[in-house]
Amino acid sequence: MKHIGFYGGTFNPIHLGHVGVCRTAVEQLRLDRLYLTPTFVPPHKAAPDLAPGEDRLEMCRLAVREIPEVVVDDYELRREGISYTILTLRRLREVFPEDEIYLIMGTDNFLTFELWRDWREIGKIATLAVASREEDDSEALCRKAQLLLDEDIHTVFLKNEVRVISSTEIRKKLKAGEESNLLPSAVMEYIKGNELYRGGSKK
Repeated sequence: MKHIGFYGGTFNPIHLGHVGVCRTAVEQLRLDRLYLTPTFVPPHKAAPDLAPGEDRLEMCRLAVREIPEVVVDDYELRREGISYTILTLRRLREVFPEDEIYLIMGTDNFLTFELWRDWREIGKIATLAVASREEDDSEALCRKAQLLLDEDIHTVFLKNEVRVISSTEIRKKLKAGEESNLLPSAVMEYIKGNELYRGGSKK
């Protein structure tokens, strides 16, 4: 039986925290494949400064090129519309009918999981794999995991390095023409070369 991971998000832009979660998930969950999937339109938050999908996809490829198990997937960008996780997970279950599927998410998404579309079905398809984003969130995460277990939804906690990184703050620096050391160097070079987050792309 294979172990398959799915990690979705705007990745606007993908930063070192995201890359660290990918590495931890691959190692801890013994993933044969991890699908890193940029959203087309996120369902739960406004994204007025969302970079073009093709740019976010390429930045993801650059960021994880040294992690062979990670596959950067353009499924949600090709499908367009609001990127509901359940739709992508149904597709993965069709492709991997007998395999273990893990849904990788951060603290904020986990604590509001019941607001997701068809969250109970998500819990039937996948085990939730949660990456902590705050130093002191373990108690809240454990309480939530117990509540979800009552719904027969199973959770594992990733032993990732906790890095408090704000994508909003990164974009503010980039808009001001500054560089960020919270981005993989190849991603930073791509952003500069394509003038992203400074009023658009050259393309």
